[in-house]
Amino acid sequence: MSWICVLILTGLNLFVFLKLKQVGEQVLKALFPGTKDMTEAWTKLQGMAKGLNRGANGNSRDTQLKTAMSLLQQKKQSAKR
Repeated sequence: MSWICVLILTGLNLFVFLKLKQVGEQVLKALFPGTKDMTEAWTKLQGMAKGLNRGANGNSRDTQLKTAMSLLQQKKQSAKR
């Protein structure tokens, strides 16, 4: 009787694992189209993160912030009048 329970639970475990693997592959294809495996998707993700970090530390971000602050000051001054 106990071997039957072990076999049933093992079969159920394999079924759930295969379904989760299938869903994971579908998510991978949706998020990173054109990737073959998880390693390639991870490399793409790290590349995108490095690009975001470079943009955040660049001068363009500072320029945008200064422009936004000056526009805010102008708006406050025009509202006081």
